Amino acid sequence: MDKIAQYQLFLKEILEEYASHRPSNEQVVNQILADDAQGHYYLMRVGWKRGLRVHGCVFHADIIGEKIWIQDDWTEYGIANELTDRGVPRTEIVLAFYLETERANTDFAVN
Repeated sequence: MDKIAQYQLFLKEILEEYASHRPSNEQVVNQILADDAQGHYYLMRVGWKRGLRVHGCVFHADIIGEKIWIQDDWTEYGIANELTDRGVPRTEIVLAFYLETERANTDFAVN
């Protein structure tokens, strides 16, 4: 399996794992959006909680070039950690939610 296909598989596995944790409020559902052709992977929470609309991104990752760009991550453990646990090198993961100048202070790729 080539690297990109492996990254796609890892991201979809992580999406499935997080989506399997149902929110305590049954009016809120997890939605997986995975687009291998364009390289976009999202976990969204959608619904209603105590009369308020819930529509938010739990995490968003893209495959750009040959790296995984984490655009948004509201998980406790961290999608970057999930990926490194699966063997993805830190040099292949970009924490895109930081300014490029701040990324140099992380153990991950700058771009």
